[in-house]
This record gives sequence, C-alpha cells and structure tokens, in this order.
Amino acid sequence: MLQCGDVIARLQAETGAPGVAACVLLDGHLVYQGALGLSDVENGVPMTPRTVIRIASISKTLTATALLRLVNEGKIDLDAPVKQYLPQYPHPGTVRHLASHLSGMRHFKDNQEKKLATRFDSTEESIAWFINDPLEHAPGTKFRYSSLGYAVLGAVVASAAGMPFEQYVEHSVLRPCGLAQTLPESTELIIPRRSRYYSRWTGTLLNSPYVDNTWKLPGDGYLSTAHDLVHFAHALLEHRLLSEETLRGELWAAQKLADGSKTKYGLGWKIFEPEALTAAPLPKEKESSSKQQQQAGNGDGASVVSSGGLADEWIVGHGGDAVGASAFFLVFPERRLAVALVCNQSKVQLLPSIATIARSWLNVLPEASPCNDKSSLQLPSESKKPATMPTVSTSASTRSTESNGKRSKKTS
Repeated sequence: MLQCGDVIARLQAETGAPGVAACVLLDGHLVYQGALGLSDVENGVPMTPRTVIRIASISKTLTATALLRLVNEGKIDLDAPVKQYLPQYPHPGTVRHLASHLSGMRHFKDNQEKKLATRFDSTEESIAWFINDPLEHAPGTKFRYSSLGYAVLGAVVASAAGMPFEQYVEHSVLRPCGLAQTLPESTELIIPRRSRYYSRWTGTLLNSPYVDNTWKLPGDGYLSTAHDLVHFAHALLEHRLLSEETLRGELWAAQKLADGSKTKYGLGWKIFEPEALTAAPLPKEKESSSKQQQQAGNGDGASVVSSGGLADEWIVGHGGDAVGASAFFLVFPERRLAVALVCNQSKVQLLPSIATIARSWLNVLPEASPCNDKSSLQLPSESKKPATMPTVSTSASTRSTESNGKRSKKTS
C-alpha cells in the first residue's frame, strides 16, 4: 500500500508541480497532513497544508451549501423560476436548473474568458455581459457544465439573502464552520500564506498570468486550504449547516433530467461512481480535453485510479482547475472520511492521487458505517519524509512538511 507521503511525492515528481499539499480527516480527526515543495518558488516559501490557494470549481460546493441554507430559511424555492429572484434573467428555467448544470447556460467559450482580468463592482454587473447569450439547450433536458450558470446563481443567492453574495456565504457557511482561511480571492488584500501560481509551457515552469476571479466568485473564485476543505466536509457530516435529509435528498442527490434519467451531479457537488475511480493505474500528467472537463465538472475528472478499496462506496466531491492551481476534494459520507489535495500548478491531474490516498484509509476501516468506534483500528503508518525527495526544476530547493494525525483530539 502506498503511504500518503509517497503518493504526493510521486505526484510532484511526475508533474513538476512546485508545491503539493494534502489533508485527511476521519470522523473529525485530522489523521494526515502533509506538503512538499514551495508555495512561492522565487522567494523559497515552503508549501504547507495551510497554504491558501485557488480552489476554482470547488467554490461551487460553498455556493450550493449557501443556497440550501436559504432554502431552509424559506427564502428560496429551488423549483421556482430564476426570474422570481432575478427579474433581468431573460430565459426559462429554475434555480435548481442553475445549481445542477441543467439550465442550458454556456460554459467559458475559451481560455480568454477563463482568464478574464476585468473587475466588476457587483454580482449583477458581473453577469450582465453574458446573461443574454442564447441557451444551448432547453432547461432540464441536458447536463451542460457551466461556471457562468453559477455566476448567475450567485446573483440569485444575493437577491434572496438581501446582501452581497460573499457576505451571505461568510455568514451562513464559512463562519459557522470556522473556515478562517477560506475567502473570496482579492487582488488587493494582503492574504497571509497565499500561494503564488504557476503553469508549464513545453516543460518550463512559468508564473501564471494575472487574472481577476471576483466576477466568477460563486463558481470559481474562492481561496482555501487543504486543511479548511476537510473541515468543511466535517461540518457538513456533523449537520452544522444542513440536515441529513437535505444532504441526502438535495445537496448530494443525483439530479434528474426531464426524461427522468439521472445525472452524476447533485447541487454543486459531483457524485462519483466507485467504478469510475478504480479502472486504471496512476497516470502521468495529461491535459483533459474540454469535452472531458465539461462531463466531469472540472479539469481533473477524467482520470481514474488503480483498483481496490472503493467498491460500493458513496463518494461525493469536486475538482478545480484554476489559472495556476489545481485542487480536488473527496468525501465518503458513510465512512466520515474527507480528503483534500491541492497544488499550485494548473492542469495537474489530481484524481488518481487523491483516490489512492483515500483508499489507503478506507482499507483499514471496518465495512460497517458510520465509523463510530475506531479504538481497534490499525492506521497506516506514515514516514516523516518520503523515501525520495523530489525537487522543483528551478534553482530553489524543495522542502517538505508532513505529519501523522494524533487521534487523541477531535477537531471542530
């Protein structure tokens, strides 16, 4: 069995990512946290599990959670027309359609839209430039992944909440979970521990171009850490934000097309079939096609991992492919297990590695769930340093931080 440190070391060695970080939370216990490499290559700043980094499309999990908080408050009806909350919306379709990528709204046309550097003053202004574009299909008839649709959903949330979108997410999701290092990206604010962002061109490590992600905040614009992401999952599993009925019946429930067929997406969360994660050995980095990204809901979803340990598991999560960063987040609700993996390089395939990390913990858990009594578990041992310490292909040296979680204290 590959140890977690070995997995992230291999990932860094094969992709050349400057920095990689991972966390594993099991039933409220931080049982693993580790990092390799640099968050800032030019200044030699080490990567850590608390390095703040772009999480791209994982932002949708925050938005959907805030949306359902409004549903529980009686301020939004998922099956009401979008126009009820956003009169300027010119199309048919419901709030549920936006949240489940069934609205027919388009995704980014090209990388130029994804790398947009324009600053808008409000959520409504940020959607005005595309909201009148024709739908690509009738609402409810097809699954079409759309970060632009989530930008519109953010405007719906703001309208129903009666406050700016980011304020409501802070009030209803981030603060109750204690996610102090999860916040909207800002190009002006000083954000401690923020990573720099990188990409590769013909093998050469480069600084990623400047972008302003505030306009697409609801779908792609948040910053977070591997540490915060697993604690977000724990807050959901502890029902601090939403009830079990809402988690199973809405947030993590496969949504249906008009013909009754199910998609592989809930509300802001992708639903992973175990067999989709257990079909092939760990691959080296390769770029997904745009079609694969749309089907998977992120730039990591087309990859698979070696077999074993995931059969019959209920798995939800999301991936994110940002300008200069990649992130992935998996939750196994019935095992109360959450795994987060991030790196500061774009277009890195993370799903094979994160599923391998998850499997190393699933293999030591009893099949019965939820996992309440773990006193008899023999947890995987973790060396303090990986056997081989990969280096970034620059003059800067690579440093590592890694630890076993001591399971004596429950985190909140």
